[in-house]
Amino acid sequence: MEIYRKAEVFTSGEKPVLLAISLWCTVQSDENMKPQLILKDFNTGSLTLHRPVNVLLYSELGIYEAAAILTFIVPNTQANFLITRWSGRIERRSNLKVRVDFRGQITSYEDEDKTWTDYVKHVNVEVKNISAGGVMFTSKNELDIGMRGSLTIPVVPFPLFFTILRAERDSSDAVFYGCRLDPLVPHADALLCSYIYQRQVQLRQSREDEI
Repeated sequence: MEIYRKAEVFTSGEKPVLLAISLWCTVQSDENMKPQLILKDFNTGSLTLHRPVNVLLYSELGIYEAAAILTFIVPNTQANFLITRWSGRIERRSNLKVRVDFRGQITSYEDEDKTWTDYVKHVNVEVKNISAGGVMFTSKNELDIGMRGSLTIPVVPFPLFFTILRAERDSSDAVFYGCRLDPLVPHADALLCSYIYQRQVQLRQSREDEI
């Protein structure tokens, strides 16, 4: 039996949508059975019996992906999935991070009450990668390490609040700012996670098309 710290269940297809999250999950198997994924204490979402899904499993060693079918469910208590395909580890980090290239806009604030300041106001940035826990963008403005602000981007309908943790300058003199994202409320987190996994599927398909 393998224990994972988190599982995210998505619809299958080109535009996956997050269906459920569990903070306690195991994968069990024996010589005579295909492996089974068991979730406990999860938000029910829209799980349907015998519906194919994709699952991301989070461990200390990285993130693993599998295709599965729901075979048993007690709402909010336990869900059993038969794993039909094991894709293996797709990410060594603790959060799934994807490469992106779109424009965003940031505004700074100075305290936990998010009092807006004029230090940085409606400044355009180019977002280069994003995960549920962080984001990296470039800006023509010089920004301070530790600056807090909000980032609006076209892929989710709400601002992301961030803190700049580091700045790196490349050979072309562009500055890349690595930021930690504040935790999101469950509904917003689900939308962001769905986008990130959609982007992961899109990038993988693009690589396969090039082969």
